[in-house]
Amino acid sequence: IITTTQEFSVVSPIWGNLSLDESFKVKFTGGLVTAGEGAPYVLELEGQPQFESGQEYVLALLGPSEDGTYMILGGPQGPFRAVGCTLHA
Repeated sequence: IITTTQEFSVVSPIWGNLSLDESFKVKFTGGLVTAGEGAPYVLELEGQPQFESGQEYVLALLGPSEDGTYMILGGPQGPFRAVGCTLHA
């Protein structure tokens, strides 16, 4: 299975053991794999969140796992993009 790991930093912790400004990694299914000289393989799951650099998100997380990464609780339903005081699913 193709997975992607993306790094985030805590802006305002709501609950849990992550601290302000702490960095953490989230692993989710999907991504891009290049094998040799052939065309890259892309796995995109419908509804899988696409995160944009510079955006703020509220994430419900599970973990950390043995490799130190977290997973999003609820998969595609877990992240919310924060714009001011409004959350967008």
